[in-house]
Amino acid sequence: MEPAGKKHLVQVLIITAIILASGYLLFLTVLPAYRFNIFPVIPLFFGGASVGLFLFLIHKAKKNMNRFIPDFMAATGIKLLIYILFLILLLLSDRSKTVPVIISFIVIYIVYTFHEVISVLNYLKNNGKSLKS
Repeated sequence: MEPAGKKHLVQVLIITAIILASGYLLFLTVLPAYRFNIFPVIPLFFGGASVGLFLFLIHKAKKNMNRFIPDFMAATGIKLLIYILFLILLLLSDRSKTVPVIISFIVIYIVYTFHEVISVLNYLKNNGKSLKS
């Protein structure tokens, strides 16, 4: 794994640890009625998907920069379909906590998506890659 991939992995591990800790803290203190047992699965899933997507995208950026944008769009589309299926599985596993699961899912999705976009843009900028045709 190249240094950018290792850096991204460490960042994702830190983000995942922060989300897990803050989630447990919130669900044990302020929001105990909304606590659901499958919460840890969500950030772990998003963390794994984030690392996988980042590694795929930097591999594609190295190979052919002219194909990067179509590859990025395809990967994002596939990722969204996988996320929808994952959300459906989460909702089916604990139907009594639908609202907390959806809210947790959306908040965690936003955090990881923001981090992914910033990481990919920083990688491209720091490695002299240009998205211009």
